[in-house]
Amino acid sequence: GEDGRWGHQAFLSPEIVRIPLIISLPSQMRRSMTTDLGRTALLSDVTPTLLTLVGTTPMTAGYPSGSTLFVPSDQVLPDRRRSAVMFMSSYGPVFGLLRRGTEYYMTDLHTWQDSAFSLGSAGYRSALLTDGARRLSQSSIAQHIRLVARDFGGK
Repeated sequence: GEDGRWGHQAFLSPEIVRIPLIISLPSQMRRSMTTDLGRTALLSDVTPTLLTLVGTTPMTAGYPSGSTLFVPSDQVLPDRRRSAVMFMSSYGPVFGLLRRGTEYYMTDLHTWQDSAFSLGSAGYRSALLTDGARRLSQSSIAQHIRLVARDFGGK
């Protein structure tokens, strides 16, 4: 019922996309694997993570295809906080862009409204959306869409 809406398949507001992922490893595996608890986890990361945990090397190329959330203790996960990741609605033209792990931009082409948010550990707040930030975010989303299209055989 956020903002008077029901369901979440066509909306990408912060309360919809900020869902914790909880994975419990057996104690033996916890000693040999490491993760970054502050890392943004994407749905596309689940399969590579499960493959890694069962001892198979995932054959993915990273974003947007996903990457493992665990690595052997002597390795370091790449820092996603320095890059941008895109979210796409399942059922409509709604896109979100997360930059640096805290700056979230959402564009809803149903309503032709854009929003900006500052995300923190205690929640989120609306942020000022300048024309420059809007153009930068829209350009980045277009670039991400081209990457997804390339990976799935689009043009």
